[in-house]
Amino acid sequence: WIFFIIAPAKAYGWYTVMQLWLAAAAMYFLGRILGMQKGSAALAGLIYQGSGFLLVSAAVFPMIIGAAVWLPLLLACVEKVVVSAEKRTGKTLLWMVVGAFALGMQTLAGHIEITYYTLLIMAIYALWRLAATARTAYQQQRKLGADSEPAAASSVTQRSWIWSVVRPGSWLLGLVGLGLMLGGVQLIPFYEVGQANFREGSASFAEVRSWAFPPRRIVTLALPNFFGNPAHHETIDVFSGETVRFELNSYGEINPQGAYSSNWGIKNYVEGGIYVGILPLFLAVLGIVAGWRAGKGQRRRNHALFFAFLGLFSLAFIFGTPLYAILYYGLPFINQLHTPFRWVWPLAVVVAVLAGFGADAILARGQKEQKRAASAGERPLSGTLPRLLILAALLLGVAILVSLFLTRQFFGAVEAQVGIIFEGMALAPAAFSDAKAFYNYQFWQFLPLGFFLLGSAFVLWLGMRGSKKAFLFLAALLIIVDLFWGNRGFSAATDPALLAYKPDLAGWLETQPGQWRLTSFTPHGDKPFNA
Repeated sequence: WIFFIIAPAKAYGWYTVMQLWLAAAAMYFLGRILGMQKGSAALAGLIYQGSGFLLVSAAVFPMIIGAAVWLPLLLACVEKVVVSAEKRTGKTLLWMVVGAFALGMQTLAGHIEITYYTLLIMAIYALWRLAATARTAYQQQRKLGADSEPAAASSVTQRSWIWSVVRPGSWLLGLVGLGLMLGGVQLIPFYEVGQANFREGSASFAEVRSWAFPPRRIVTLALPNFFGNPAHHETIDVFSGETVRFELNSYGEINPQGAYSSNWGIKNYVEGGIYVGILPLFLAVLGIVAGWRAGKGQRRRNHALFFAFLGLFSLAFIFGTPLYAILYYGLPFINQLHTPFRWVWPLAVVVAVLAGFGADAILARGQKEQKRAASAGERPLSGTLPRLLILAALLLGVAILVSLFLTRQFFGAVEAQVGIIFEGMALAPAAFSDAKAFYNYQFWQFLPLGFFLLGSAFVLWLGMRGSKKAFLFLAALLIIVDLFWGNRGFSAATDPALLAYKPDLAGWLETQPGQWRLTSFTPHGDKPFNA
């Protein structure tokens, strides 16, 4: 609607701001529903809001960000429907309606791939939670029926655990059905197109896997611009301090991965937006361990295990492992989606949630929280793992900064080794003029990583000392600076006057009579590329 009341040049900016705000709000809401403290949920919201996937998508695919931001809210509604139906709070209908509205809005955003994955993740989460609910109901009824006749107890137990699944499951089906009806004006045409889509069977399983992340792309979890950035057209010479523009590569040609840019990744930069920050990764590890230590039967443990498994499968799909066959062969229409790399989005959700759990574990180290956890049968997070993570972050940060200082001071002694690395990196010679230019660029990628590692160690140390307010404030500040630095410059500003410019070719096309369609042919008459 904003495009109807504001000029398009401004509407796109405000639309992006609104969607990023909604992403943070939805993740905060999910965090609170999953039992996080307010500060932890706020950190989770910042992580999801600033994730590489959302920020690079916002610059290129507004319909993707418009659809993706709803997933945390939808997972929260699934959780509330299951819990409300289980406890019979009388609010199940309310949460079903809220979830249906969110699903309808998500569908209307107009990106069927994101809608497909949203429904898939919702279904998996619902099955996970219903299985846990059924198990709990079965165990409770066994205890209640222990003093009854065996046959009667067995009958009561069977009816109880089945009904504990049927009741919330019916509400969830209603949520999905109503939500898809709300978005039907968008969904039905998609379904019709999907039945006649040229993508159906157009790519083999091996081809689809080849479009996943190459193994070397794992480094972008820590260095988002290690493989360059199409928005980076210059760098600072670490020896002279002068600004140096990227011009011709080592072959004397223009960079084919992005003219006059540093981009040299095998994977498209937009499709490779996997960065979620440094501190969130450490917090996510704490979240997994703290969730496991919560104890068998505890809801936090159930949630942490789900998101941990979702994260593992997301990574497996992102990097094109054989596990992607589960999707390719197991689900209808999904062989039209040639995008295993798109699972960077669920991974961003996973890291945000688990990082929130990790922050909760640190905040729960006070005496009052320790007593509450003990009374609930939980095992609070010990200090061993956090100390190991602090030490690892500290040592890695110092090692990186010392290495940068020494290589800069004695570059002549290591220049040959840098050249070997440069020549051995596929596509690097196609982006940089020589090994020194490559070193110059990478120096400024590793430098902030070293400082973010040291900052993460300090923030975790503060949290372990019990400085809760300082921990939350500095954690939020570090996450904001980190994610801003990693994604800066990609959302470029463009002169809105270009919207009023009409090329001569466009004017000529408008004057052509009758109905016609513009198509294109390759120079050799081959079939045009279909994405």
